[in-house]
Amino acid sequence: MFDCASPQAAFRALSPSSLNSTRTVCRHHRSLDAFSDHDHLPRITTGGLSLAAEQCRIDSATLWQTNASLLVKLCALERLRDRVGLPRWVVISNGLSKPVPFDLESVCAIRTIEQVARTTAHTVFIETVPAPPDFWISDADGEAFCSSITLRLPVDESSEMLAARTARQFVSKRATPK
Repeated sequence: MFDCASPQAAFRALSPSSLNSTRTVCRHHRSLDAFSDHDHLPRITTGGLSLAAEQCRIDSATLWQTNASLLVKLCALERLRDRVGLPRWVVISNGLSKPVPFDLESVCAIRTIEQVARTTAHTVFIETVPAPPDFWISDADGEAFCSSITLRLPVDESSEMLAARTARQFVSKRATPK
């Protein structure tokens, strides 16, 4: 885990502009994309807030032989988890379509990984934070589910300046008669 001193420092570290490239939109759920020369990005936090989940890029061709038996594929998946430290609960992404969440201890994981890996040279595994046993949002039936929120914080002002500016805007909107 990488703990940044401030949210601004973390976002600067995650921004492609920090790599002296042209400024582009950086999807922080795939922060590893900003670092093409890295295959691993640790979880990035500031205080108790996770800014980016741990991510690992794997060459799709090295996962296992596509014609291998299910048992051989399961063993290869366990070796991969041990080698790169993949957690049980992840989302997998090819960068082209919506990330797919799943349990690496499920036999169904093999089929899901193969479906995603078929479409790209590199497959990105992203840890699920929090993991399903720790989900804290539930529906009307009490079923827990995963949810995420993306916040865009200005990187060119301090937390105090951001809070003051936001408070002024909030107060002025409430004071304006409708």
